[in-house]
Amino acid sequence: MSKTLRIIPFKILIRSLILLGFVLISLLPFQSYSQISQDCDEVIVRLFIEGLRDSEVSSIICESKTYISINELFAITKVKLSLINDDASIVEGFISSPEDVYIIDTEQQEIIFRDNRYALGEDDVNLSQGNLYLSLERLDAVFKFESSFIYRELAIVTKSAIELPAMKEARILERRLNLNKITNTVYVGDTLARRERPWIEFGALTYAVNTSQVINGNSFNRFQVSTGGQLLGGDLAANFVSNAQTPLTLRNFSATYKYVDNSDTNFKQFSLGNVGTNSIATNFAPLIGGQITNRSTQLRNTFEYYNLTEYTEPFWTVELYINDVLVDYTEADATGLFSFSIPVVYGRTNVDLRFFGRFGEEQTQERFINVPFSFLPPKEFEYQITAGTFAEETGSVFSQVRGSYGATRFLTLNAGTEYVKTRGNISFYPFLSTNLKIKNNLIFSSEYALGVRFKSTINYFSTSNFNIQANYTELDENQTVVFQGANRQLDATVAFPLRYKFIQGFSRFRFDYRSNRNGNYSTNTQYIYNGKIFGLSSNLTTSILKNANANALYRLRGFTTFEIYNGFLMSPEILYEISQNKINYARVRIRKNLYGRGLLDFSYTREFFSNSNLFSLGLRWDFNFARTGANIAISEDLVTLGQNISGGLLFNNYDNHLSFDKNITLNRANLVFKPFLDLNDNDIKDDDEPVVVGLGGKLNKGRNGNQMPNGDLQFNSLEPYIDYYVELNTDNTESVAYKLKYDSYNITLSPNKITTIEVPVKISGEVAGYVFRSKNGTQQPFSRIKINILDEKFNTVATVLSEYDGYFSYLGLLSGNYSARVDNEQLQKIFFSTKSPVINFTIDNSKYGDILDNLEFYLNPKEPQFDLYETIVKYFTF
Repeated sequence: MSKTLRIIPFKILIRSLILLGFVLISLLPFQSYSQISQDCDEVIVRLFIEGLRDSEVSSIICESKTYISINELFAITKVKLSLINDDASIVEGFISSPEDVYIIDTEQQEIIFRDNRYALGEDDVNLSQGNLYLSLERLDAVFKFESSFIYRELAIVTKSAIELPAMKEARILERRLNLNKITNTVYVGDTLARRERPWIEFGALTYAVNTSQVINGNSFNRFQVSTGGQLLGGDLAANFVSNAQTPLTLRNFSATYKYVDNSDTNFKQFSLGNVGTNSIATNFAPLIGGQITNRSTQLRNTFEYYNLTEYTEPFWTVELYINDVLVDYTEADATGLFSFSIPVVYGRTNVDLRFFGRFGEEQTQERFINVPFSFLPPKEFEYQITAGTFAEETGSVFSQVRGSYGATRFLTLNAGTEYVKTRGNISFYPFLSTNLKIKNNLIFSSEYALGVRFKSTINYFSTSNFNIQANYTELDENQTVVFQGANRQLDATVAFPLRYKFIQGFSRFRFDYRSNRNGNYSTNTQYIYNGKIFGLSSNLTTSILKNANANALYRLRGFTTFEIYNGFLMSPEILYEISQNKINYARVRIRKNLYGRGLLDFSYTREFFSNSNLFSLGLRWDFNFARTGANIAISEDLVTLGQNISGGLLFNNYDNHLSFDKNITLNRANLVFKPFLDLNDNDIKDDDEPVVVGLGGKLNKGRNGNQMPNGDLQFNSLEPYIDYYVELNTDNTESVAYKLKYDSYNITLSPNKITTIEVPVKISGEVAGYVFRSKNGTQQPFSRIKINILDEKFNTVATVLSEYDGYFSYLGLLSGNYSARVDNEQLQKIFFSTKSPVINFTIDNSKYGDILDNLEFYLNPKEPQFDLYETIVKYFTF
């Protein structure tokens, strides 16, 4: 029997040879080009950098060292990095500026940074797949990091002494976010705490007493008391001022009832009693009447900037708050001069300035800055109606109707009428005004009142802190409602930073012009420099005073402050009359902080024109319940003594508690959270349920709460009528098992009141265990495996990942039945299976929670889906 020779087709032959080549190659041992030791593992870890969000980064973990990927670390921190070699053996770049250059050269075994050379040891670096890994020790030593590796958490925690580019961006972004917080950004909390509107309720009271006595002379006594509370669903505030030297009149009393409802479209605010208005006429007496408007108390979007310059104590830190949001801060110079660029918003701008001394002194002043630019969003209309009578002026009448309309984003039109009847004179005049944004950072405002006045303002502010502002006012010759000495007024200011070698500071030119109907005029030209000269904080003011009937008067004023010994501050000051070549006066002031509660203040002044001397000595001491002070002033033939005390009290209607405090401020709101352990899970504090100490929280307005020893979380001196969003946490409570039912709240606060909210704290349990895999006949830990925690209704409560040693855990389970399940989708992707994918368990929380830590999952690799023998037979069958 003859055999037939089967000829293999060429196509099948080629395919078979290719397959045979792959099989032979797969049997050959591979050579690894990685320099990673066999005792090391390349894993992904969590990276926590102070000032930045946490992220993931590649690392190499050895027995004694931990390495971090420089490529990924610098990408996260936005540090410039360039590869010189494709294998990342040489990299270069700069940290924060092109002059801040670094080079990491593994071939030359060195790092060059800031003109310094650092040697690299053999165990300082690793190379793997185009990544350069640097040991944490070498990273800290060269690039000024402080790093630690937490093995159990597979995390690297680090911070940098150098402000990295990403940190700078984060800082700038935070400032911009704070600016955004003064807008109507909506934050939705877990629950809503509704504002209470009681019929009647007492709230706060403040007082201040100032007395002075002249030896063998007269005395002066002044007393002031202010109070506030709730009445008929609104807010009532009253004030009384007494001066022993003058008789009591209606001017000594004031009271205002205010009702606010920002949810009402047409009537958002109503005031009755002593009301204020932006009147054109000059009013010396308080206005008693009513006011209604649809203007919201909430601040609107930021529009542009307006420059504010004022004075405080030398070298004090000044914080700028808008709607209780910290927007910016600065330090006053040697004369106490400081300046801010205030964001101009749609509508009224309410500004808080808070002052902090070098030794713990603190003052808070609420300023209602009259920004001359008031814009409205396009197609929005706003009105205000005011009417009343002037105190102690029989038959007097005042009324004003004012309306504003946002024509475009850059143009707002205002119009209205004003009627004034006082001392037998009647005046009625309409007025018009416009606010216009001409171009970026250039805003123009003008106003014309028929037969009364014309005024205009222009403001330019650049990003380089160069500011120009000019104001012009001209009164009609026949007007009788505006009382001021000058018929024409012009003031202009140019401010800019000054940076040159040994001079680092800020300069400001100011020009004031005044003229009256008789043709007389006066000018005041000033140049002010405040900053450092040769490292010494200094202030120099040069002024030229000129009027039509006298020669020009030239003056130079110098002032500085420095420490002389152990906290004693000396502030010398001199005023020199240049035109007369004489010293007007010289003064020296010495201050010393006393234990953070008091201040000792001494000053000596020499008046050269009057050839006299003045000595003064003062002592201020702050108790918890009041601020007190005493002083003595001695001149040539006069000795004056002075005393003062101020403080306040606040009534808490929640527990009928009356507290005395030196920092109570009227017409501000106070918020208190009272956490308690909700043992019976009814969300109501029962008598047998204890308080929880350590509750933390912060407002969306940028302020952290004060944690009190009794467990209360307090927010004091807040802006009323504002929608607040509060985030709470239990990070500092005594047990990690304590969790909140509501982590965040939305709330609107009333003034002169402590709003108290009970916070139920739930007890939570923890479930934990391990994940193992079968490898080489043994059970080994399996990391990065997803474990889903489900409740008895099969809702997913949480998803956790197993760690480097196979351990997983989750804390936050209320009492009940649960199940833990290995993620089936992940198992399919990694070709593993398990015989017990579900473990049921029960959490039964006691006062300190419940811990179940005996769960174990065992995973096995699936059988290969690829049969090499069958494939070869199939392809080589003739």
